[in-house]
Amino acid sequence: MNTHALRALPVLLLLAAAAPAQETPAPPAPGSRDDPSVLEDLVSQARPRVEKARGLSFKDGVPVAPITREQFVDRYMKDMDRMIGGADRLPPASRLLSRLGILPGGSDLRALVGKYMEGNIAANYDPEEKRISFLPGPPRSLQTMVHEMTHALDDQRFDMKAQMAAWNGAFDRMLAYGALCEGDAESVELRFISGGASAQQPLDGLKAMADGMATAVLQGKFGATPPGIVLAFKSQYTEGLVFAETLRRTPKGEEAVNAAFRAPPVSTEEILHPEKYLAAEREAPVAVTLPAPPEGATALFGTTLGELGARIVLLSRGLPKDAAATAAAGWGGDAVALLSFPAGEAVVWVTAWDTERDATEFHAALETAFPVKTGTESEKSTRFVVQRGTTVEFVEAPLDAMPAAMALARGAAKR
Repeated sequence: MNTHALRALPVLLLLAAAAPAQETPAPPAPGSRDDPSVLEDLVSQARPRVEKARGLSFKDGVPVAPITREQFVDRYMKDMDRMIGGADRLPPASRLLSRLGILPGGSDLRALVGKYMEGNIAANYDPEEKRISFLPGPPRSLQTMVHEMTHALDDQRFDMKAQMAAWNGAFDRMLAYGALCEGDAESVELRFISGGASAQQPLDGLKAMADGMATAVLQGKFGATPPGIVLAFKSQYTEGLVFAETLRRTPKGEEAVNAAFRAPPVSTEEILHPEKYLAAEREAPVAVTLPAPPEGATALFGTTLGELGARIVLLSRGLPKDAAATAAAGWGGDAVALLSFPAGEAVVWVTAWDTERDATEFHAALETAFPVKTGTESEKSTRFVVQRGTTVEFVEAPLDAMPAAMALARGAAKR
């Protein structure tokens, strides 16, 4: 993996549309790296390699063209607004992620993503426009084209846009589908550049290599990046790579990958534990639904964080990597929301677990990650963490809003 491989890392952010704006830039000089014939030649070289690797044929051609970084970021941010359910949902989403510790206090999710996009994207496949765009900076390589052409083939065969419509703003669903898409493209790319040797490498070794290189690239670009953001970004490639390779190494081989695109993983739990996806009877996540807020209160933003999201919260709040992973295992379902009360904003997060032991482990981890507030700090807001059987409720709210927020947590429906 290199900087080119980290070209579309999302926390919502996978495979975002990237098409040139209406104004036409000056035509590139013949033979330059942005000469359309140079890019088209890479497409013609990548196409048979990808078809052979995937055991599928392209239905149509794949347009490819250069795009300016400004055009890409502008288009991407508009698509990000659409993916999250509207631009008005981004500020409360940022505040929710900040309250959970995933983002630093006062962070703007839009600005954070825009900053990342400006410096880290080399190429992009757009399932809306059905085209590949190359941004200025990194060299145009066959390796990168193989990766993006894998996305194009998967889209032509399995309609990514239709699958993305099912996300409905759920972070967990977004990250799970993103890991499938990026994991498949990363697996095909690594097998191409290694001459097939990566297919023989033990999965633990493959993951460790990808994880180390992804961390180095992200830290090099961002400096002291919040650990939760690093994990969310790189999981698309590291966990996704292991997921795709696990499927490829089953007796069904490529057909197992094809089947995953027809019936994608519905949670990051299935990405983190491929054996659960491959089980004869897949276990559907528990649907957790918070009741409507009381009169005078408003739900500002809500989503599902999933097992990966729970792990990211604990890691962001200072738990060691292994401890966070252990505590988040056994996730069954969750719902988290930022709500506005007359006294101020509150966070309500209800999680369902496979067993009471799993719930007990997560409850203990939450109490460590979110210690009880004391002194003047408790005058602004306080916290409540309780386990009820296989359910764990977390509430952080102003003191005057705590009874109502706790009632919402207790009233969550689980099915």
